[in-house]
Amino acid sequence: MRYSVFHHIIESNIPLPELQIRDNSLPTLFFESSNNSKATRTGIDWRHHWRLSNGKISISVGKEKEYYWLRFPQLVDFKIEPETNKIKSYCNTGMPDNTLRHLLLDQTIPRLLSHKGQLIIHASCVQIGDSLVGFCGESGWGKSTLAAYLYGQGHTLITDDCLLLETNNSTMVGIPSYQGLRLLSDSLTLLPASQNKTTAVCHYAPKRRVTVSKSNQKQSIPISTIFFLNDPEQQYNTSSISLEPIPRASALIELIKHCFPLDITDSKQTTTQLTNLAELIKNSSTQFYRLKYPRTIQSLPEIMKTIIKISTTNKVDTTL
Repeated sequence: MRYSVFHHIIESNIPLPELQIRDNSLPTLFFESSNNSKATRTGIDWRHHWRLSNGKISISVGKEKEYYWLRFPQLVDFKIEPETNKIKSYCNTGMPDNTLRHLLLDQTIPRLLSHKGQLIIHASCVQIGDSLVGFCGESGWGKSTLAAYLYGQGHTLITDDCLLLETNNSTMVGIPSYQGLRLLSDSLTLLPASQNKTTAVCHYAPKRRVTVSKSNQKQSIPISTIFFLNDPEQQYNTSSISLEPIPRASALIELIKHCFPLDITDSKQTTTQLTNLAELIKNSSTQFYRLKYPRTIQSLPEIMKTIIKISTTNKVDTTL
């Protein structure tokens, strides 16, 4: 089975219902889910561990010869071959299929492509008019809620979590991983009643997956504005909407924070990514803002007005 993800075609030995089917296209990525959960993993040089706020390891990355291993403890190991774009999973016994798909689509594929030099950021994105608006922030900061509200008000949803940045004639364009939303129960009320059918994103978190109509959108759409969301825990009684323009140098630092690295110990790859991102920002007309706002459902209409005003004021070349 073959599907589209970003501007790639992935061939998979298991169904990936979150993606659009592309059986007549040649694959550029390859995924295999192994039934052998006891496969030997020896000689791995574990290079880095990402940790949760409580210190618990959430992701580990290791190197074995020309392969990388991406480990989600007690869940699954992904063996990644960057040269051939092959990914193979070894799941712990009893791990649900939806959890495997979530970790493949929303973590492993973005990290592989980032390692290959593509610029992928942790962002939700909608289309307003002829251009895109992106929202960057940590998990739980409101990216999906803003995207869901704008989508519920008639704007086109581009992506909920991963956005590929490229340049086209000196214009920054965005390419989605796939269309869909992952929402907590209180944000589901922002969607039309016709889209109240949901499924669990994974077995260990409360978010629900909402499948939206998969439109045949343009592959590359100019990005007018990227908003960096503030940490809601650091807002301290803010009851009004605050916008702060961000200089390009600061925007570069912010975007680096929201990338999907595979091996942060690879200084050459890290330098290349930083250089490419700096060049992309320097030559584009995309504007960047820090957005602070009250985290209440009642404030969303005014926030939407502010977002639309800013994004439509910044004109970008949409004749790509």
